[in-house]
Amino acid sequence: MSHITVSHGTKEAAHAYHDYESSILRLYADEVARAGGLFVIHDWRAMVTYDAEARRVWQERMKSRKKGYLRGSVVCVARAAPLLKMAVQAANLWASILHGAKVELITDVRAALLEHGAFPAGARP
Repeated sequence: MSHITVSHGTKEAAHAYHDYESSILRLYADEVARAGGLFVIHDWRAMVTYDAEARRVWQERMKSRKKGYLRGSVVCVARAAPLLKMAVQAANLWASILHGAKVELITDVRAALLEHGAFPAGARP
């Protein structure tokens, strides 16, 4: 799960996330392969807008990865401007074409956590 706390997405934020994702892919390569790729729940409820450079970085980093690294993702947005929602849908297209993954846009992160069984052991849903 990723959790963004900024209201405006920048290229630096996009690089920070993808650097983190790259380390997961490197350190847990065997587990990721056994699972059929990463499945990520993005909690982007704080983000409203983004820079075009952030979108470019996001797409370039996705394109640079091996096919199949991403099994799917859910992006939770609450206050997103229409342009941000369009960018998430564009990422859906990229993920689908490049990696065969589905990206779902939602507004209720709790429902996504419940649906995908993503609560830590011992946590009450």
